[in-house]
Amino acid sequence: MKKAVLTGVGGPEKLEIVETESPVPGKDEVLIRVKHAGVAFADVIMRRGKYLGAPKFPLTPGYDVCGEITKLGPGVEGLQVGDTVLAFTQFGGYAEEVATKTVRVFKAPADINSAEGASLVLNYITAHQILTGYAALKSGQTILVYSAAGGVGTAALQLARVMGLKAYGACSSGKTEIVREYGAIPIDYKSEDVASRLRELEPNGVDMVLDPIGGEHLEESRALVKTGGFLICFGFFSAFSGDALTGGLGSTIRRMLALRFLQRRVKARFYSVNPNNRAKNEASMRELLALYEARKIKPLIGADLPLTEVREAHRLLTSGGSRGKIVLNCS
Repeated sequence: MKKAVLTGVGGPEKLEIVETESPVPGKDEVLIRVKHAGVAFADVIMRRGKYLGAPKFPLTPGYDVCGEITKLGPGVEGLQVGDTVLAFTQFGGYAEEVATKTVRVFKAPADINSAEGASLVLNYITAHQILTGYAALKSGQTILVYSAAGGVGTAALQLARVMGLKAYGACSSGKTEIVREYGAIPIDYKSEDVASRLRELEPNGVDMVLDPIGGEHLEESRALVKTGGFLICFGFFSAFSGDALTGGLGSTIRRMLALRFLQRRVKARFYSVNPNNRAKNEASMRELLALYEARKIKPLIGADLPLTEVREAHRLLTSGGSRGKIVLNCS
């Protein structure tokens, strides 16, 4: 089988396609023939050698996949060969086949669009758990989403519309129509100051800000949250300049810890999906699949590239010009 391998720390050129034996599923694991794998910033952080807990190089990235079960390991219950599934692989998804623990695997409709299916895992579960978990937002409440045309951003806007939230989306000028399409009010950060514009629209602030930027940007985000509201950081974009890491990822964590300690007015949290939290993730996925089948949500696929173009997928992701989710066709 073919898979993409990271040979060491560096740019996209460190990704290579190799031929290898198919993995053998261990206890409580299934072997999945991957149809599509998602490309995430977590994979870029792995490539830059800063992802905590990643295997040693050479390693295969790939956080989320959609595919078909072809083999069961010992002890597997509730899943069958031939099942179409979505899975948190975390590592190993950029491959024609991957073995992963059943705690991370969710059944999906057999006819699901596999590119969209892969997009439902990391991006939509992230957005769903942020919007429904911390503050249990209700219809009529307000949110601001930064990087609103990205993978998590578009997921959050679609879910906000379903929930009846009033959403604002910060995006570049070429992506304002995407934000409008999902029922949100765009704020073009290229032509106007996001903070000033939002204060005009919501003088008291919003109930929640979703910030994937981190770093010093968290101070601006905190100032836009109304008293008693939530600032949720879920990324480290501020640590990157294009594909290069220019700052410490730890600065975001330190700032979040300080904000949590001083949260007299705003509740600050850092969010990261726990792929092993079966009960929580399964509940989210059940709701998301129901919304997907009812055509109330539909992942935006910014690029659908063959596995052999994995380097280009990473270049697109870090260019800042991508929209929605970038996926790799591994079949």
